[in-house]
Amino acid sequence: MNNSYTSTIIIACRKADLRELKVLQKIEKKQYQDLMLKAQYVRDQQMKKFEQEMQVQRRLNICTKSEIRYTV
Repeated sequence: MNNSYTSTIIIACRKADLRELKVLQKIEKKQYQDLMLKAQYVRDQQMKKFEQEMQVQRRLNICTKSEIRYTV
């Protein structure tokens, strides 16, 4: 085998590796974006749940305070 043929093979392999790396990077980027969207969705859901629980707690506190005033 001569150097020219060997160089051509090496270049072809490097190009194939580079294509594969680009595909993997694209997949990784998509997975990261999906993960960030899911994380944002979970944070939003937790915040909604927290706000709902706070509203319930406020209502309970208001009812309890008004009951105390009427019983005293």
